[in-house]
Amino acid sequence: MSFKEMLHAILSFCNNVEGKAALAMRRDVKAHYSTHFIFLHKLRSAIWQETAPFRVGPPALGGPGSYVVVDGVFVGGSYRKPNIRNAATEKALKKEATKKGMWIVAIRQRPRKGSTDKAITIVEVFRHEKDALEWIVSRIIPKTSVHTDAESSWGDLRAVLRRRVVPHKQMFFRKGVSTNSCEWLFSRIRHAARGHYHRVLGPYLARYGQELAWRDDHRREANGQQVERLIQLLMQTPRSSDSFCGD
Repeated sequence: MSFKEMLHAILSFCNNVEGKAALAMRRDVKAHYSTHFIFLHKLRSAIWQETAPFRVGPPALGGPGSYVVVDGVFVGGSYRKPNIRNAATEKALKKEATKKGMWIVAIRQRPRKGSTDKAITIVEVFRHEKDALEWIVSRIIPKTSVHTDAESSWGDLRAVLRRRVVPHKQMFFRKGVSTNSCEWLFSRIRHAARGHYHRVLGPYLARYGQELAWRDDHRREANGQQVERLIQLLMQTPRSSDSFCGD
């Protein structure tokens, strides 16, 4: 692609609030599918760099006057129903498909009302939700107030963090405790997986998740601001580590 076509592709990427598939990008910028597939993953690599300071080093999320929300969503597990309906066969197919699914776990730092701080979200992929505990603790400043649902996987967080729980079987929020900000993100991920990307499982699942988290964090910014922000990230991103850099 030429430089102008790249800029056009970045604009098209930012204009679509629920994601942009490589096949859909071909309608906007004429190029081969594989060209757009690689280019879009380079954009996701740049987005990944924005939250890099919160992924490495000492815990950087949370702290005095702020709180974080932790939750997970199961992605995958789809299967093709047989032509002749059979309950036992469908149950076996569903069980087998579930083995291929993964959990996207999100940590969202939510600013207090009246604060000028912006929301920060990082995501990671795990085989089981409970596997994320060590990662969660390593990213959040100790004694931060952490909002979760009543899932038993998060029980051990109380030992090192100030865990506050909302039982979703009874209510959506309780006395200022809510995981709705993560649920908004997960709704965006589900819609993108069904209606835009159709298949996001694989080695780049975390990048898809971070892309959609980035879109949600900056959803109130104008398109021009998003394009400028993404170009700045691209200029600061080092050589790709995902085999998208040629021989």
